[in-house]
Amino acid sequence: MRRRLLWLRAYWPLLASLLFLAFSLLFLWACTGFAMPTQELALVRLEQQAILPRGTTVARGSVRMEHAFPADDPPSSFTWVLRQYEDGYRLFKLQHFLGLWRDTSTPWLDTNFPLSEPLCLTILENSMYNESLGWKDGMPDWTWYSEICALAFTTDPAVERVEATVGWRGGAQNGDHLTTLSLTETAPDSGIWLLQTDVSMPDSGSLSYTCRAYDAAGTLLCTYSNED
Repeated sequence: MRRRLLWLRAYWPLLASLLFLAFSLLFLWACTGFAMPTQELALVRLEQQAILPRGTTVARGSVRMEHAFPADDPPSSFTWVLRQYEDGYRLFKLQHFLGLWRDTSTPWLDTNFPLSEPLCLTILENSMYNESLGWKDGMPDWTWYSEICALAFTTDPAVERVEATVGWRGGAQNGDHLTTLSLTETAPDSGIWLLQTDVSMPDSGSLSYTCRAYDAAGTLLCTYSNED
């Protein structure tokens, strides 16, 4: 017994340091949102949290935004992953952080694509930044912009072109700040289309997006909008 006490007294500083290191690492891991060493492990953990079966990755890609606020901050970058399940598809958004992968989905990110919908669109990222216009009435004058990254997904093989109208509706007082552009398909016949653009922002308003899909002859096949 005495020998054990002497051993504990001799090695207690080392044991205390190891315990402190273990709890510190656990705390840092919790601060990262329990990030995982690989994308697949991160996706499996997110599926377990959402009580989802194991999905199959059908597409993935990386996006780097061009602007940030404040301007000297690095622009955000992330990886999106589309997984298939029996009843539809689910979109995940991951970020590489300190060598680990963590979830960066936001509450407004629409992540579910049902099989019954021929066309869906979601806003992956909406980064706001400003540009100085100088001074007005002794005060700095700014114009605010929204850098929008959108992803559209279609299950109709006849779709050959997808375009979207995205931006802000400011109402009668501020007017609408909208732009219409064609989306770029991530791979031939993938059915996944991306759009990254900048739109000026009104003083107040709501985010608006409408997506349209066309066949090779230019016939409108289907539409999707958050205003429906």
